[in-house]
Amino acid sequence: MYKTYTGWDGTAIRTYTIMVQNLDYAEVITLGAEEQDNDTKVEKYCYNDIPQNCDFYGGLYQWAEMMNLPYECNTISCAHLIQEQHQGICPDGWHLITNPEMWVIINSTHNSIEGVKSQAYWAIGGGRNTSGFTLLGAGARGRDSTFSDLKRIAFWYFPAEYEQNVLRAAGGYISGYDNVFGIDNAYNTKIDGLSVRCVMDY
Repeated sequence: MYKTYTGWDGTAIRTYTIMVQNLDYAEVITLGAEEQDNDTKVEKYCYNDIPQNCDFYGGLYQWAEMMNLPYECNTISCAHLIQEQHQGICPDGWHLITNPEMWVIINSTHNSIEGVKSQAYWAIGGGRNTSGFTLLGAGARGRDSTFSDLKRIAFWYFPAEYEQNVLRAAGGYISGYDNVFGIDNAYNTKIDGLSVRCVMDY
């Protein structure tokens, strides 16, 4: 399922075609207590190690896993391996969502953050979903190997490292609390497990 969005990306009006569900792809389900360090297979976490949670909320992926790069890229800089429209674990013809592309979605409706959040499945502050993006509070697998924030916060990475700390990558979050979000200056530890969205190549 995908949809085309038009909005302001910070520099211009752009139009992109974007998946309206979190990615749920893997060859192996990895338990939250373990690292996604098998470089031969795509791995995912399912919230609380329950596979059915992946069916509904999508998989949770560490940064290097999402990028389809070696596990060591979670602890060293792999900026030289990041490509324009970086495919990562997205299907052929698609790439990992970027910061400007996320802004297009947010600015595609007059409802801002409320327009991208799903109307239900949030513990607090369900959105209006006027964009059809159906963002879910899928929570995260933290660097301490525990899961948190299901139905409360949506987290995701961008295909970009944090220049000041190689252990972190750029990302974003939208909370169940009305209009609480961070996109431009939000960074997560690369070994966190977060949601993934894909955008059609252009």
